[in-house]
Amino acid sequence: MPGFLTEVVAPSFWYFTGMNKCICAVDNTANRTSLILYNPDKARRLKLGVGIAIGIINVSVFIVWIPARLQISQDYIEANNIWDRIEKFIFLIIDLIWNAYFM
Repeated sequence: MPGFLTEVVAPSFWYFTGMNKCICAVDNTANRTSLILYNPDKARRLKLGVGIAIGIINVSVFIVWIPARLQISQDYIEANNIWDRIEKFIFLIIDLIWNAYFM
């Protein structure tokens, strides 16, 4: 978010929505991983599991992160501070599972 942080881009709903779409890169990694799996059922479960996890995170971002960045209320800002740590932990677990699988 260099544009927002350097105040080149004004904070807006559309800017934060566009930034949220960048999270979908994790889903691309799941698709590439499924290409090397021999079992199509495992590949399908991998895609479904990652898709559900990323979908839940994306919905939560729309609900919490965007209003917090637009400073709708102090409650959203506090909820965002907590949810941000939980979101990072979820991404850590997903990454840990992928690394364990490749080992």
